[in-house]
Amino acid sequence: MTGSWSTEPIFGSYLGVVLATLALLALLLVGPRFGRITNRRQLILVTLRIGLVLLLLLAMLQPSYVFTDSQPQTAVILILFDESLSMDQLGTTGEGTRWEDQVKLLRSVEPILKDFDKNLKIKVYGYDTELHLRGGESGKLEIPAAATGRETDIGGTLYEALQQNLGERIASVVLLGDGTQTAFAPRIEIHQAGRELERLGVALYTVPFGQQGNVQQAKDLALEQLPQQYTVFVKNQLTVRAMVHARGYVNQQLPVTVRVVDEQDQQVFQRTIQVLAREDDQLVPIEIDYVPQQTGRYLLSCKVAEQPGELLVENNELTAYLTVLEGGIKVLYLYGSRLGEQLELRHTIASSPDMELVEQLVSMQSRTNWPDRRTHLLADEQFDVIILENLNAQAVSGNDLAALEQLVGKGKGFLMIGGYHSFGPGGYGGTPVETILPIQIDPIERQALGATATVQSAFHLSGQLPMVPTRPHPITRLATETENRARWQSLPPLNGANRFSRIKANGRVLLESSGPEKHPLLVSSEYGAGRTIAFAGDSTWQWKRAGFEQEQRQFWRQLILWLVHREDVVRRDVWVQLTQRRYLPGTPLTFETGIRSTGGESLTTAKLEVRWIDPAGDSHSSRIVPHEDHWQGTIEDLRQPGSYRIEVRAVADGQEVGKARADFHVMDQQAEKSNPRADIEQLNWLAQFTQEQGGKLVAPEQVPALIKSLRDQPPELKIEMETKWQLGGSALSVEEHNQS
Repeated sequence: MTGSWSTEPIFGSYLGVVLATLALLALLLVGPRFGRITNRRQLILVTLRIGLVLLLLLAMLQPSYVFTDSQPQTAVILILFDESLSMDQLGTTGEGTRWEDQVKLLRSVEPILKDFDKNLKIKVYGYDTELHLRGGESGKLEIPAAATGRETDIGGTLYEALQQNLGERIASVVLLGDGTQTAFAPRIEIHQAGRELERLGVALYTVPFGQQGNVQQAKDLALEQLPQQYTVFVKNQLTVRAMVHARGYVNQQLPVTVRVVDEQDQQVFQRTIQVLAREDDQLVPIEIDYVPQQTGRYLLSCKVAEQPGELLVENNELTAYLTVLEGGIKVLYLYGSRLGEQLELRHTIASSPDMELVEQLVSMQSRTNWPDRRTHLLADEQFDVIILENLNAQAVSGNDLAALEQLVGKGKGFLMIGGYHSFGPGGYGGTPVETILPIQIDPIERQALGATATVQSAFHLSGQLPMVPTRPHPITRLATETENRARWQSLPPLNGANRFSRIKANGRVLLESSGPEKHPLLVSSEYGAGRTIAFAGDSTWQWKRAGFEQEQRQFWRQLILWLVHREDVVRRDVWVQLTQRRYLPGTPLTFETGIRSTGGESLTTAKLEVRWIDPAGDSHSSRIVPHEDHWQGTIEDLRQPGSYRIEVRAVADGQEVGKARADFHVMDQQAEKSNPRADIEQLNWLAQFTQEQGGKLVAPEQVPALIKSLRDQPPELKIEMETKWQLGGSALSVEEHNQS
């Protein structure tokens, strides 16, 4: 115990104290004004005044005395060992597993742990993604029978161990394991835990188990690059493509099987092929064709057969979700220019799940080879709708034009879109196409071919042409009946159009230009069992780029549905969409859902009920929130591998109006087994954060000596306690001064 005196002058200034003292002493020169006093009494008064000045001087100096006493402080050493499944891989010597080597080491140091001083405690933890207390002050260890952790979070568990023991002095940390970090969503990154150890001044000793890796350890087959989902029309060929990643199986026949099962888990297709890896660590492509015969939802799996010596077989198989649709509306689209409506219309059609698009550019530059052989598609009965845009009649043979006229008469739909080489200017006057069109073509209407040909402006309308509907019709319905005309008026106008001089008797004008002179722009008619439309414009593609994508998609979809007699089908499509179909354990899943009418417009008035079903069959509700014209939802913490599904039910006016379902899979990748190599470099890197405190990588055989040295030469940990007395103080104060 030591002590020391000190002073703390008022105002923080010794000069101020001196000046105040001199002022008080000057008062001694001032004598009393009443009567005379004896010399003896005067001496007593002077003595009292001097004594008072000295006391005031002492008070102004505020003397204090501090007693310092050092007391021993208890400390704790933390030992962490790896309980994850990666410890079942081959150990350092290759004769046993890492887990067996680790347990053997822990048992060998157990007697040393029991012999620690009471001021230096031991805490032993096991770790995977969580921290598990396995031993305390008694030194007795409770080691599990086997490693069972599915993931390893080194950073998160190491940081948690530090936080749990912040109330004690942490002398050092000993970390055992193979150094592999496999947690899909670690709570704390490894480098953050290293920085925390460095900040606390705690030495970290890392002890590696396992080898950096060799060819024998890496022996494995993995199925990769299988798409997560397929959508195909019934009786159309589907080609399944994937890759087999082969390590350690050079020049061996590897069977790969594609299997398809329906929703009742009944197999509907299976085929096996043999693949061969010519080099080690090679990606071998596979390709298998399948033609679905019935509509519905299916689970498609692709699997490479397990081979001798594989440590991990969970990655031998991948699954995908297959949706087989009814025969969609098949659309043939022939166009003669890269400008015009096709800029967006091709994408609009192709993006519709119930439409198939076949498109061909028949360029003017190849007119020396006209009639173009590709126009033979006009005679193909597989197409439900045929669209011609800016394609000169000379590009099509007379036989193909006649075949087109016959197909429309039998029930096919036909649309011609405006352009310099459409309708009369395109030379369709007097051809079978004029017969099926709802407009009449003047014999003089003809546009010369060639880049230098003069455009016949008499056959075209110039300038901006706003469109308005002339009557209610399924094609032109973009909003409610009272709001529809205003909706059309809000759309960008056409940039010019073909001029329709005469409308046939059976033709019906559906859209016309607004203004004093009303020009017909969209005309429909029926021909035999089929339907036809003449559209004078070619610039509704601007709608999408001006922010009217919904209206552009809805208009063209309704037009095509009308051509195939489906405008009266009452259907509300409930949909649910996932960004992907395969997820790693613990990854949040975000989905979107909504409901649309046949025309494609969103119906936000319906109520949607969403539930998700886990692999055990248990149902869970899911909250959704509005987002633009649909809803969004998130499912958190999907840990259990297996097949899941989301089910959406739409209710309007108390009635169910539709359902939707989306399946997805949480993969059992067994990350702890997929990489048999130990990451010794990572353990060494982590220990380097505390190099100044003595932290380092320690070989397993050196651990007993390390534990003994920590026991026999503990750090000098003590607390200096100060007891302070100060003149005028109301009480004694005790405080922790420092740690050394």
